[in-house]
Amino acid sequence: MKEIKFKDLDWYVLEEKEGKTKLLLKNVLDEERIKKYCEDDWYRNGKEVRHSDCIRPPFVWENSYIYKVILPNFLKDLDVDGEVTLLTKEEVESLPNEVKCCDYWYWTKSDATDDNDDYAYAWLVVTDGNLSSNGCVNNTYAVRPVFYLESSVLCSGDANPENLLNEDVKEVCKNKVAEISKKLEDNCPKTELVKRVNKLTEIMKILVG
Repeated sequence: MKEIKFKDLDWYVLEEKEGKTKLLLKNVLDEERIKKYCEDDWYRNGKEVRHSDCIRPPFVWENSYIYKVILPNFLKDLDVDGEVTLLTKEEVESLPNEVKCCDYWYWTKSDATDDNDDYAYAWLVVTDGNLSSNGCVNNTYAVRPVFYLESSVLCSGDANPENLLNEDVKEVCKNKVAEISKKLEDNCPKTELVKRVNKLTEIMKILVG
């Protein structure tokens, strides 16, 4: 899966569609960020946080502490318009194992509460990529954000441009350069041909490295 560096963080590119890009943080939010975002010691344990103070069902994602406090502060740090959220259980299940695995157990935003549960539960991802569940208020796990933003933002200096070109785009570039070079060879004087081919070579190095 394609990876990029954006805002000095490493991300997986999960989806690019209709001018929008969906990114998944490669690692969980570190302890320094969690401490900055979460001023209440009751909610945090190192880089882990309680999902919510929701003691009784039903579980409501929009009422969770992560939704209301942690993620808005992270979005503020990114300083880019977009939506920050967590993976759903279904999204986790659709990811390759090397992407969903992480060094820490981390929360999803999906309800895992059974009808007979006295406490609200949420799904989480363990280090081997499998799903488990636990109580939102009694347990702390890490936070691994998903970020939806305009794809045009990734063309700015905040993103690593080499990683933004996927293999299909690189192949199109190579084919186009070969086509133009052939036309130049057929139609240009030798001295002009050398100049133009050199220019094309420079462009090609910028595009595909």
